[in-house]
Amino acid sequence: MKRCLTVLLILIAGASMKTSEQEFLRGIIEEGDRKFASLGLEEHMASKIQVRIHNAYAPYSFAGHEPLRWIARKLGNARHLVAMKAAQVGWSTFMIVRGLWLVDGEYLHVAFFFPNQQAMIDFVQYRFDPIIDNSPYYAKLRLDMGGVDNVKIKQIGKMIIAFRATSTMTGVKSFDSDVNIEDEVDEHNPETLQFTRDRLLHSRLGYVMSGSQPSIEDYGIHAAFMESDQHWWHARCGCGTWTNPVATFMEDPEKLFAKNNKGDVFYACPSCRKKLNMQRGEYVPAVRGREIAGVQLSHLFFDYISARDMQKKFLGANTLIKRKNFYISVIGVPYSTDDEKPITQGIIESHRSDHALRDRSEFYTYMGADQGDVVHMVFGEPTRDGRIAIIGLQKFSVLDEEAHRAAIRRMCVFQGIVDAMPNKNWAVRMAMAFPENIRIQYFAKKYAEKAEAIPGLEEGIEVMQANRDESLQDTVDAVKRGLFIFPDKSRLDGPDLALAEEFDYHLRMLIRERGEDDNGKPIYQFKKKVPNHFGMALNSLRLAYESAGSPGVNIDPIYG
Repeated sequence: MKRCLTVLLILIAGASMKTSEQEFLRGIIEEGDRKFASLGLEEHMASKIQVRIHNAYAPYSFAGHEPLRWIARKLGNARHLVAMKAAQVGWSTFMIVRGLWLVDGEYLHVAFFFPNQQAMIDFVQYRFDPIIDNSPYYAKLRLDMGGVDNVKIKQIGKMIIAFRATSTMTGVKSFDSDVNIEDEVDEHNPETLQFTRDRLLHSRLGYVMSGSQPSIEDYGIHAAFMESDQHWWHARCGCGTWTNPVATFMEDPEKLFAKNNKGDVFYACPSCRKKLNMQRGEYVPAVRGREIAGVQLSHLFFDYISARDMQKKFLGANTLIKRKNFYISVIGVPYSTDDEKPITQGIIESHRSDHALRDRSEFYTYMGADQGDVVHMVFGEPTRDGRIAIIGLQKFSVLDEEAHRAAIRRMCVFQGIVDAMPNKNWAVRMAMAFPENIRIQYFAKKYAEKAEAIPGLEEGIEVMQANRDESLQDTVDAVKRGLFIFPDKSRLDGPDLALAEEFDYHLRMLIRERGEDDNGKPIYQFKKKVPNHFGMALNSLRLAYESAGSPGVNIDPIYG
């Protein structure tokens, strides 16, 4: 009230002032608006933002978007917010405006991260710029400052907004941020994406917001959502029943649909079978007390698709591709088949024994190593029944070469294969240090074993070439048939347990995606740029085991 009277008095006084003085006073009022505008996110979106509706722009409305209204009200200030979403539910607009709202009126920075340069350009030109251009509030802020305005960086008022691609490490450096916004998480290089959080290290805010359609279970946005408090939308019926439409649909789709006497399809309460208003509800966390806030957004509770059309889409999803698209893009949940995600936790558990992990072997082992910035090593001892007991898991910086060599010596490696790329010099040095025991491996179309000449080394080094997809499929088949015996996690704790958990996860990330061969025919290929390093190392171990045989000495395996 006091502020309203102040503004009124200023305006009355301004009536007798010169134009320049009036402009000055208006500036004071607008600046006061920004500082006073402790408008909540909901009010900010409704009053400051215009969006395209058909062929015109109109003020943003939460009508038909009640889940987004709830998020704006209850989670607007969440320090870390994750959204596992269906396609085209308005999340991009929500992310943009929330990012601006969090730093509005302050000398703060927002960084948007995208999977690649083209995705970044498209987002800026078709998502971000139209919101700014059609918002009188933000358009004036940008005009007043007259600062930089291009596809990579923009100044809007006091705020600096940067747009970066995570396809290279260069894209995640050289910009300090207060708010990070990660778009389409499942399409990013996950290892590069991790480094985006370093941009927040000097910030007093340190906000993170992630959004994406899911792809497969335990990966990307689904993995992030499972680490959150997992808010699911619940619609309330007049009978008092609260319904999670996604959970109900996943259990039995027909429980969610009903028809009236006229044949109209509607969403029905599973208890009383009366019409359910999906907009009348709220989010309920499945796990309380976690720092990360997670929400799931589905077309089941937005008004873009009617219940009749939703049922029609579901019934029409009668092929693998259509079904996958339906669950990911319409329902907003991950979807994979056994062909796409061939190693499950159940398969791993079915091949456990009672041994623990060790950091040395009294017998001899086979070894595989996958390398990048970190070297992942897997060691296995042969058993009396012709299997391999996984007894050692190690991780080192690629720079710590003495640790790598010490591990090879401690584990009595008879035959090992190390990945040749991306640090070929490292791989060559490992092979030169153990010329009788270590070979390097390249991926190529055809399998081959040969020697490679190295300057200063008379006999060169031993090299193996393997087809990546065929080789990994052989490893997947070997895991399924029980070639490997995995350690008993109940006997592990601390770092060993953490390594075993990571090993399991990396095996589950030996996933396949649909691609095309040279003739355009559909084929499935093992996905690249996913966290599967121990799985790749296990693949090299298998190749070492199958290509080298036994050392031919008179000692018996320990296991079996």
